[in-house]
Amino acid sequence: MTPLLQHSIKQRLIIIILTVSAVSLISISLGIGYLDIRNLQQDLAEDAELHTRFTGQNCIGPLDFRDKNGAHDILNNLEAVSYVRAAYLYDADNELFASYRAVGETEDPPQHALKKPHNNGHLHIIEPIIYDGTPIGTIHLKASRQQLNKAITTYLYTMAIIIVLIMILAFILANRLQRLISEPLLHLAKTTRHISDAADYSIRVTRQSDDEIGILYDGFNEMLNQIQHRENQRNHAEEALRQTKNYLDNILNSMPSMLIGVDKAGQITQWNREAVSRTGLEAERVLGRSLDSILPELHQEMENIFKAIKTKTTLKDSKRSKTQNGTQIYEDMTVYPLITNGVEGAVIRIDNITERVRMEEMMIQSEKMLSVGGLAAGMAHEINNPLAGILQNIQVISNRLLISLPKNTQAAMETGLNQDALHAYLDKRGIPNMLEAVLQSGQRAAKIVDNMLSFSRKSDSSMAMFDLAYLIDQTIELAENDYDLKKKYDFRRIKIDRHFQNEMPHVKCVPSQIQQVLLNILKNGAQAMAEGTQNNEPPCFTIRIYANNGLAYIGISDNGPGMDEASQRRVFEPFYTTKSVGVGTGLGLSVSYFIITENHGGNMSVKSALDKGTEFSIYLPLDN
Repeated sequence: MTPLLQHSIKQRLIIIILTVSAVSLISISLGIGYLDIRNLQQDLAEDAELHTRFTGQNCIGPLDFRDKNGAHDILNNLEAVSYVRAAYLYDADNELFASYRAVGETEDPPQHALKKPHNNGHLHIIEPIIYDGTPIGTIHLKASRQQLNKAITTYLYTMAIIIVLIMILAFILANRLQRLISEPLLHLAKTTRHISDAADYSIRVTRQSDDEIGILYDGFNEMLNQIQHRENQRNHAEEALRQTKNYLDNILNSMPSMLIGVDKAGQITQWNREAVSRTGLEAERVLGRSLDSILPELHQEMENIFKAIKTKTTLKDSKRSKTQNGTQIYEDMTVYPLITNGVEGAVIRIDNITERVRMEEMMIQSEKMLSVGGLAAGMAHEINNPLAGILQNIQVISNRLLISLPKNTQAAMETGLNQDALHAYLDKRGIPNMLEAVLQSGQRAAKIVDNMLSFSRKSDSSMAMFDLAYLIDQTIELAENDYDLKKKYDFRRIKIDRHFQNEMPHVKCVPSQIQQVLLNILKNGAQAMAEGTQNNEPPCFTIRIYANNGLAYIGISDNGPGMDEASQRRVFEPFYTTKSVGVGTGLGLSVSYFIITENHGGNMSVKSALDKGTEFSIYLPLDN
């Protein structure tokens, strides 16, 4: 901080703004870069697994009929996938059956199926090939990471250029905006020095703003009025000084900032009402005592405070972090040295900016979530079109193969095909069951896409009467197909125990918001149960809904590990999470609490104990 104190206020403001901007940009870039690189790695692995499974399924026929030429042809189709360097097909005895190597690939194929191949900078995917529940072979795909490394390098160069351009723009803006702070203070300092030198108390400063500086201008002018009045009427000097002191005390006590006055030895001379509120210490107990003995967290700042007093320069420490009662607190601290002749000391102003910092972080997170939601909706729309074609063509194939339609009979007669023999063959090979399974899977996928579109569709926040049981069932279907959930557990294996009141009255609500709350609770509960359940029982949700005393009750309980008392008290706080870094943001339950209490006028609570599971209770008003 010593080199910074040697610059003017203007230069220091510019340096501070540029430093904060640079740190913020670099932090955000690193965070986004980490997420993008991780997503690229996941995309490469998922795409490679998809090609491996697809190729393995296509090789069932050649393996079954020992057709090596057919197997080679299928593997050679991987030439169209740029990152695939080699593919090896093994039979049920783990002997090499067929292989493919891209141009430039020199490594010989293993003659036997490997369980853990050497990495060597490549991605290896090994999948068993199952036919009718029996392993008939193994497919081994070797993928290159060269495209991923190239994408990472391009990203780093791009972000470096963007940061440089933004810093240039930030410098231009900082150079202009710093005047809003430096010029009023410099003007006040110049006026004060002139009054002190000339002893001319008729001079006044003009208030230019309604902020704390404007209040300081008013207090300064009023102080001059009182001093001038004392010069004109010496008999009323003491009363005038007393009134001035009371006025300034009112100003200091009415300000939302914590204001502390100290002398050149660091002893407290002023302690406003906000300081009393934050510390619980009355002014009588702290006046005359050293600042660092009352506020130990400022012990390391005392040297800088003394330098600010000595050099008559303002010191500002933005976004200071500390832990208070287990909660992270952010503060801005500014040290204003007293510049009046004959008085040495400083006024220390401390502002609690925790809510502002959290709101900024929440806004950033909200923008990310909106982007992700829009992407999911777009993908769902794109999936719908080919899915509709698949369902339609499967239905047509089923009609033309399995039903004795006139046109089918005519085509069979023209080609000399015996329909009875064809039907017998199809039944023997299980083709009707396969077509029915494909049709059911397609219809299930269509329903999943429809649920995704309904959930991601922007809400106009207009309320309507809805069936809670239907919303809960729809949310469970959505949770069963959530991509993130499948990475650590299968939601479909969780038992759902429903206790729904018959003829439950409909509730006036915004359905997408209620679904958001329910989905968040289900996801959190499922993640908790994945770590362990009571007595190692199968994971289970118990969901209850009923109406009572004009309220609709929704209860969701699990048999997971539960929470301790400290976590229960803070579970609805923004950014509070017990998950590891990168797994959770700590925003889900706080947003859910806001939706229930503020948007719907209801109530939300949690009851839990270690090894006793967790139960969330939601009460919504019935408005018939």
